[in-house]
Amino acid sequence: MYSILLCVLIGLVHAAIITSPTIHPGIKISGASEVPIEWDVQAFPDGPTLTLVGTVQEVHAQLLKINPNYTSDFHLDNLESRNPDDAAEFSASSVACDKFLWGFSSYDTVSKNIDHLRPLQGRPRNKAGPSACGRVSCSYNSAIWWCNFSNEPKTLDSWTSIVRGAEEIQRVCKVPGFGSPSVQGGVAGHGDWAVVVGYDSLLKC
Repeated sequence: MYSILLCVLIGLVHAAIITSPTIHPGIKISGASEVPIEWDVQAFPDGPTLTLVGTVQEVHAQLLKINPNYTSDFHLDNLESRNPDDAAEFSASSVACDKFLWGFSSYDTVSKNIDHLRPLQGRPRNKAGPSACGRVSCSYNSAIWWCNFSNEPKTLDSWTSIVRGAEEIQRVCKVPGFGSPSVQGGVAGHGDWAVVVGYDSLLKC
């Protein structure tokens, strides 16, 4: 399964990436479509469950408008990962690094993007694919996408699976720079899904 997903991630001719209409200009995966990620969240500890749409940063901003004390009410100041036992594990063999495909994104900014995902509770949901990719975290044009290659909607056990995927990309694909390092790549998860880290050329964040 890893080899199949990696072929999907990097089995493209670089010269065709920029011009092909089937290549999403941000995600750079053939046939990929960017889909909104829906979040089931509470704005107040005893409040109703709301469904909001966007990246974690956008959803957090929406929640702060509803409840200015949201961060402290839910104790989100502590960014340590919850690390559930059933979170996905990855290996270097499941990672594809390609600066020409995914561009240079700031390593430090990606670290902050990951930190926004660490304290999240609940189970991430993605729309049916194939190649349905949602931006789950993005700032300063450095994005983390979660892609579903299945024809069915996808639900993971926890956000930590996506966190670990992005961390593995950081570990394997880090590129030293004159200033801060950069990182870009994709990692295949179990069950027809992947995490992609790269430069958001659509400049959406």
